[in-house]
Amino acid sequence: MKNTGQCLRATAIQAINDAGYEARHIMFMGGHRNDASIRSYNRGCIIEQKKSMSNTLSALTEPTC
Repeated sequence: MKNTGQCLRATAIQAINDAGYEARHIMFMGGHRNDASIRSYNRGCIIEQKKSMSNTLSALTEPTC
């Protein structure tokens, strides 16, 4: 299990990434030396995209009649 400090750091880096900041800014804030070390923080899609996908899928479960 990860320690709380590492979890907070990872969450902060993911939030910065989701906000669209460049890798060099994320590296600076996270104390990383190269962009390979921050790739694991990239979740693939941002929170807004996840919300949009969730809303789309939720609409499929709503009654149509």
